[in-house]
Amino acid sequence: MSLQGKTVAIGSLPMRNQRKILFLIAMVGLLPACSSKMKMQGRPMPVMADSAGSDYFESEADEPVEYAEEAQDMSDDSELVSSSPMQSSELAQPVKVQTRKVFYNGDIKLELASPQEIISTLIEDVEKLGGYVEKRSLSTVTLRVPVKKFQLVFDDVLKRGVVLEKSIEARDITREFQDLELRKKFMKASLDKFYALLKSAKSASEKIAILREITQLKERLRSMEARLAQLDNMAKFSKLAVAAVGRNRQPAGIGGHQVRAFRWLDELSPNSRGLAIRNSKVEPPLPAQFVEVDKRRHWESQTTGKSSFWAYRLKNELEASSEFWIQTMSHKLKTRFDKLDGYTKGKVKGLRFEDGVGERYSYHIQVIATEDYIYMFEASFPNLDEERKHIDHVSKSVANYAAGVEDDI
Repeated sequence: MSLQGKTVAIGSLPMRNQRKILFLIAMVGLLPACSSKMKMQGRPMPVMADSAGSDYFESEADEPVEYAEEAQDMSDDSELVSSSPMQSSELAQPVKVQTRKVFYNGDIKLELASPQEIISTLIEDVEKLGGYVEKRSLSTVTLRVPVKKFQLVFDDVLKRGVVLEKSIEARDITREFQDLELRKKFMKASLDKFYALLKSAKSASEKIAILREITQLKERLRSMEARLAQLDNMAKFSKLAVAAVGRNRQPAGIGGHQVRAFRWLDELSPNSRGLAIRNSKVEPPLPAQFVEVDKRRHWESQTTGKSSFWAYRLKNELEASSEFWIQTMSHKLKTRFDKLDGYTKGKVKGLRFEDGVGERYSYHIQVIATEDYIYMFEASFPNLDEERKHIDHVSKSVANYAAGVEDDI
C-alpha cells in the first residue's frame, strides 16, 4: 500500500497491528455477503427496471476471499472480536424503514395546437404543488412531482391534448435503500475503529497504512451517501416526462388553407380535456347518476362506471350553423373510429363514434351553435353497457341547457 509517494506493506507492520487491520478490512469486505444472506432469508429482492446504483458495490464481493482465512485465524483473539466494528447480531438486524420507497416514472406524448404554451402551463402548475423542473426545451419537459400528487398530475396532463403515447413505470427501491443504510452504518463503525488504531500507532509506517484505509473508507462512504440521497429524492419526487407535438394537418372544407377557426377540431378526443380547460366553462344540468368531479378550470362529471360528460363554449368565428360544424367534425374524425353516426335531437346536433378491440367504447359530441358561440357537450363511455345506461340522461341535460340559450340557433 502507498500514500504520498511512500510504499508500505502490511507485512512490514508489527504482527498485532497487522492482525487488527486485516480483521477490520475483512469485516468491511464481508458485509456484502452478509447483506445478501439477509436478503435471502427475508422477502425476495424485487427486480429493478435498470442497474442503477450497481457502481456503488464495485468489486467488493471479491475482498472476503483475500482476507477470510486470516479473519478466521483471529477468531480466538478476544480483544479483536470484542473490538470489531459491529457484532454479527447487529448485522442480522435490518435497517428499519417506516414506509416502502417506490419511484414512479411517467411518459406522455400529446398532440395539440400550442406546444410551448402547454409546457409553460405545466411547469407553473407543478411548481405550485411543490415540484420542480429537471430539464426542459421548447416542446418537452421533465418534471419532478411530489409522489402523493403524481397520479393527479398524470391524469390532468392526459386531458390537455390528444394522447399519442403514455406509460407509467414503478420501481420499488426500498431494499436497495435498506442495504445501503446498513453498509453505511457498518463502515462508519469501522472508520471509528481505524481512528482508534491510528491513535495507538507507534511508527510512521503504521500510521501511513491506517491512514490509507481511512481514506478509502471515506471515499466509499461519500459514494454511498450520494446514492442514498439520490434514492431518497427518487422516493419523494416521481418523474414525469411530457412531449408536446404541434399539429400540421389541413382542416376540412377550406381549400387546404390552415385557418385558425378550424384548428381546435384536431383536439376533439374522448381522452382530451384541453379545449374544455382553455375555453369558457359551461355548466349544464347535472345528468342523473353523474357526479361533478372538476370545477376548477372546466366543468366535468362522471359515473361510478367511469363514464364522463364535460362541456364548454368557444367563439364561433365563422358564424356557422350547428349542421356545418357537425359535418366538419364528421369529416375530420371519421378515420379515427370504426363507426360513425349522426343524429338530431331538437336544437341539438350530435355525432356518435364507436371503436375498440374486444370491449367496445363510444364517444358522443353534441353541438349547439349560435351566431357568437359554439356550445360543445362531449361524453365518453368505457363500454356499450355504460352508454345504454347513461346516454339518455346526458342528452336530456344538453336539451335542457339548449332551451335556455337565447340566441337564434
